[in-house]
Amino acid sequence: MAKLIDDVLDFARARMGGDLGIKLKAETNLRAVLFQTVEEMRIAHQEVKWVEDYDFDDPVTCDPARIAQLVSNLLGNAATHGVPGGTIHIQARDVGSTLKISVANRGGTIPAQIRARLFEPFSRTRDDDAPDGLGLGLYIAKQIATGHGGDIDVMSRNGETTFTVTLPRGRERLSLVSGLTVVGELKASA
Repeated sequence: MAKLIDDVLDFARARMGGDLGIKLKAETNLRAVLFQTVEEMRIAHQEVKWVEDYDFDDPVTCDPARIAQLVSNLLGNAATHGVPGGTIHIQARDVGSTLKISVANRGGTIPAQIRARLFEPFSRTRDDDAPDGLGLGLYIAKQIATGHGGDIDVMSRNGETTFTVTLPRGRERLSLVSGLTVVGELKASA
């Protein structure tokens, strides 16, 4: 219930032209944030096999609570819509000047017409009336990625779906994102 209320509040903030209150923290141990988020999912979805593959440099400048929320939304969707008892892969890698975090699972291919609107509010991965949330999780995940100066996309084919979040790593790129509050060694941009 608390997650649903938080999602509705985040949706309202984003739709009213505000931001989600992203507060970048310099020197974030993102690996620990990812481990903790996956561990919470392990407890909630014990039937799923979780595979983690991390190859990036810590620390990272990000909002650790919001990145945990984004990743939790992706992992939760993968557990809900994936093959029952299947495997979910989470990977985080440095790729040039970006950090890429991906979540992949098997569970059917998402049709193109649904993929086109997945990141819109109240959107669902299926065109049925299955009660699997409000359809705000991916919208909020997109807002969090955008708020970090990044993006999120989805690829779904041959029964496998992968969501990939791309975040800037360089300080110069982060400083171009307006409206961010930075805690730590970076200065807030105006």
